[in-house]
Amino acid sequence: MKFACFSTDFDSLARLVSKSNHYLKEGDELHGLAFRYYFGDDIIESLRKLKLNKLLIVTNINLMNYDMEGFANALLECFKKYKYDIIFLGDKIEDREIGARLSSKIGAPFIVGCRDFRVEANKLLAEKSSYGGLLTSSLEANLPAIISFDELNFEGQFSDTQAQVEEIKAQITHSRIIVRDKTVLSMRYRELSDKNRLICIGENIHEEKELKDINELATLMKAEIVGDKTIFARNWLKEWVGYSNLKIKPEVLLELGVVGDIDHVSGIQGSKMIVALNEDPDSVLFKFCDYYAITDIHKFIPKLVKKMKKIK
Repeated sequence: MKFACFSTDFDSLARLVSKSNHYLKEGDELHGLAFRYYFGDDIIESLRKLKLNKLLIVTNINLMNYDMEGFANALLECFKKYKYDIIFLGDKIEDREIGARLSSKIGAPFIVGCRDFRVEANKLLAEKSSYGGLLTSSLEANLPAIISFDELNFEGQFSDTQAQVEEIKAQITHSRIIVRDKTVLSMRYRELSDKNRLICIGENIHEEKELKDINELATLMKAEIVGDKTIFARNWLKEWVGYSNLKIKPEVLLELGVVGDIDHVSGIQGSKMIVALNEDPDSVLFKFCDYYAITDIHKFIPKLVKKMKKIK
């Protein structure tokens, strides 16, 4: 069988190659796919040291910057030449964006969040994880297929010999999508995901003026404020907590007015202690937290602030 690995991130690609080697049998081939002007010559030299049979370098000046459509077309050129049975993609959001487009172009199934797989009688049998492992599914699909793993917890393994290099000059034109502006949020996400104390507000915080007391509470707790999807939709905050966006793991998480859904719960399950306050007795979150209270949070929060000031 023929396999290929691709990621927009070098570290992710190195881990992906290591994990992919785990599935190889005698006679199988594993190729790495990279773009010359995107990675640069120094990274490409490092890629040659990975445990690959061949490293395909796609050359086109239009691949200098990330372009999901252009990248998918470049991978399509590689697929047309080698007819891969399975293409492994990295764990980055950009990799999944490319995977969705590549899947459409080659008419292959794309399994995101794959935990494990095997091939039997030209069928791909995969175990898929969703919402941070809260839901698992057994899937069957035809080959060829595209796979993105749930976790790449393998260390990058390097070989004593360098992989054979083949250069492909792809005919890639400008994308139909033009990037007009970019806002860097990754540092903010990283900072929030590493905070020890967080307050998450949800849909039952009805008015923005209530943030005054919550901000005061956050100052007293030495905590940062985050929100769920409803808060994000109101444009109160620039990110939301959930498996599909910001995953957090603080020592203490105080949830205020958050009803919760499976996406939100998956995004907070790494928290050491979860305390939930909500006036809704049917809040899904109550089933997953360490402590909860059914209370009128609009009255409770000012009282809590007053009490904490006295303690301070």
